[in-house]
Amino acid sequence: MVDRQTVLKIITAIVNLVTGKHFTQEEMISSKQPLYHIISDSSKAIQFVVLIEEEFEIELDDDEIDLYFFSNIDHIINTIIKHITNS
Repeated sequence: MVDRQTVLKIITAIVNLVTGKHFTQEEMISSKQPLYHIISDSSKAIQFVVLIEEEFEIELDDDEIDLYFFSNIDHIINTIIKHITNS
């Protein structure tokens, strides 16, 4: 089973890839700025979701991918863990 820290590490790498910036794991937790860079551009948002699905071998439901999903790192981590656990 994947733990929260591992999921955070992978999400941070994906955010950095999608945004072309370098955010630390601490910034991912304490700041909303990294995720705002993604939701401000729909193509980045799509790329982010696709990379999450590929990396974790999950499929997110359309109703799970909303503004709240992109505004809360804990929610993203919980959603991923839920899918991994239910696989």
